Amino acid sequence: MKTKDLIADLMQIAEVSVGYSAKVKAKDRQKITGAADAHKLLHFWYENTGMYEQREVMTALLLDRTNKVLGLVKIGEGSAFSCVVDDQYLLRAAILANAQGIIIAHNHPSGNTKASEADIKLSKKLKQSCSLLNMELHDSLILVSEGDFRSLANDGEI
Repeated sequence: MKTKDLIADLMQIAEVSVGYSAKVKAKDRQKITGAADAHKLLHFWYENTGMYEQREVMTALLLDRTNKVLGLVKIGEGSAFSCVVDDQYLLRAAILANAQGIIIAHNHPSGNTKASEADIKLSKKLKQSCSLLNMELHDSLILVSEGDFRSLANDGEI
């Protein structure tokens, strides 16, 4: 194959670019010591983005090995009663951030903190997926606008 043909072939290949940019220095990152800490941080985000009442939105806190927050990523959104979650997007974001731990959370616009079978099934699936990549899914939270929440880890559901 001629050099000219090789260059033409290379021009037909998509370039892949990956990256993560930390805006907060490691010493200034918030440490998560349990579900209440995660809830406090996530409640603030949901409240200030207007996401509580509109539709279900799933987010993830990405954590370093000392459980300090590397970042927050939205991994799915849906209707008032369900949410489509892209688990590949979550894992991709976690790998890019070099996360060692993850806490997922989603809101229930209904105000009910009861976990559905789908909530539990998804949480268990993500826990297994994280394990394969040497990450830990620490918890799965259900948040409501009144400030209440439920931790599936604390309740022994995952």
